[in-house]
Amino acid sequence: MAKAKPVTDQERETVRKLHVEGLGRNAIAIAKQLKRSGQTISEIAGELGISFAARAGQDAAATEVRCT
Repeated sequence: MAKAKPVTDQERETVRKLHVEGLGRNAIAIAKQLKRSGQTISEIAGELGISFAARAGQDAAATEVRCT
């Protein structure tokens, strides 16, 4: 199994900026500039003291509206 590449300070800053812009964890994970897993984004967010929990309800509501 390949060893994961270390997270850079630039990636941490990008996660912080995208979080402030309102992007959720999965949207940040697939962002072209990062290409990191959702788990890695969650770990970075934890290090930065930010959370996606407040957005979880909003995401669920938006999904429900789209699916009906």
